[in-house]
Amino acid sequence: MICLGKEFVNEANKIILNFIGKGKDGIKRLALIGDIEDGGIKASHIDSIIKTQRILCCKRLASKQPSSWKTILLHYLKPVGGKFILCSDFDVKTLPIKPPTFYEECLKYFVECSLAKRGGIQNTTNADLLKTILWNNKAICVDGNSVYYYRFANIGIHRIGDLIFKDNKVLTNHLRELNISPLDPFRLTCVNEALATEWRSILKTCNHSVIEPFDLQNQVQLHLNGENGLLGKSVSKIIYKEIRNRNISPPTAQLMYNAQFVSIKFDWEKI
Repeated sequence: MICLGKEFVNEANKIILNFIGKGKDGIKRLALIGDIEDGGIKASHIDSIIKTQRILCCKRLASKQPSSWKTILLHYLKPVGGKFILCSDFDVKTLPIKPPTFYEECLKYFVECSLAKRGGIQNTTNADLLKTILWNNKAICVDGNSVYYYRFANIGIHRIGDLIFKDNKVLTNHLRELNISPLDPFRLTCVNEALATEWRSILKTCNHSVIEPFDLQNQVQLHLNGENGLLGKSVSKIIYKEIRNRNISPPTAQLMYNAQFVSIKFDWEKI
């Protein structure tokens, strides 16, 4: 797999804009990539196209269709649960692995659009906290790295809510009842201590019965254009639009007009 450097992308953008501006590179570049009704001309944004293709690579990884190229990637992802990482709010900088640059880019751009990334310590409700993936979470680090313990994942502990036992007590009170190795209780204790103080307080008041069964396929979702959707049903056009919209800069004339004539709407599409 080939990674395109910033120099290549910048040169490609320059060629496109020189063609549009007839050799004059004085155009506000990020204004041209917008839709016509927003003052743009729908010019291609190379960087967004590349990121879209990287995310589609993760979509193909998540699919059940067998492919030989997956073997290499899954080898690197084995310490973090393989495909499981796609439903985690991870940061490639805190993962305990170092995949090839191309695959690292795929994971980096994927998590930017992942629904899992929208959670946070400050704005997490009780219901959202229970659904938050425990493993590979950038907010739950031990010795500076996010963690994935396959023995706990194999017995059904995937989310923070899974730390609540049947008697509504935190799982660390029932370690002797689990079929785990002698070192695993210490690992789970470290994970519990790595939880934010607010999260630990919420866990003490949560009820085990409200936790829904875990389904990996339904857990891997993207947040695109204000809506949540399964990764398997996300198409390149929608993904590209979401990434492109994050880079759009309104034309200077439009900004000045809107600032001076707040109450008067102008149909930019007719220009």
